[in-house]
Amino acid sequence: MDTRDIVTHAPELVQTAIDSFGRLDIVINNAGIARFGRMPHLIASGTGRLINISSSAMLGVPMASRYSAAKAAIWGLGNSFAMEAREFGVQVSTVQPSAWTSMTEAAFDNPAVLKVLREQLPPHAVSAFVTWLAHQDTTVYGECFQVSGVSAGRTTFAAMERIKIDEATPEAWAANAENLMRDRALTPLRNTDESFRAELVFLDPSMESEIPLDASSVAK
Repeated sequence: MDTRDIVTHAPELVQTAIDSFGRLDIVINNAGIARFGRMPHLIASGTGRLINISSSAMLGVPMASRYSAAKAAIWGLGNSFAMEAREFGVQVSTVQPSAWTSMTEAAFDNPAVLKVLREQLPPHAVSAFVTWLAHQDTTVYGECFQVSGVSAGRTTFAAMERIKIDEATPEAWAANAENLMRDRALTPLRNTDESFRAELVFLDPSMESEIPLDASSVAK
């Protein structure tokens, strides 16, 4: 077992895995970031898996802005890596775990919440999900999954239906503020290309046929 600091000794840790097992198949990015420059080891394995650990804290936690920002960055990193690595056969996913740990034990005062954490959200339940994602036979990847005990769900960024004003002026937006803030149907947006495509199609419907839904980049 190599227990050196991942921040300062990442290359050595990778080499330990290669020396011990002959190759690198799986990377669980539990803290910090992974560099695409080390992806060749996963590509060479033929069944490379990279799993980033983010958190639902990316949605925002009072008095924890730095932590929330870091976890949101990992979510964005995972989305980018998933697109970059898929053509090389490497499957990239992101997991947002909820589990009972010494850290979460200290985060809640409500005994009812602590009881559910201890009894229904054991850490090994998250490990089971990550192990499944990392398995060479698993074909599910490229998404963000929130995992809690024996439950899991896909987490995605979504946008409400857009509105259009007659002219781009502060007065026009003031007049349409209530309409803008009205709840509408949500559309999942898995990456920047999907978001930008939706913007263009809304303003010019002819873009619907010009830019395929599965376009890897709207710039092409």
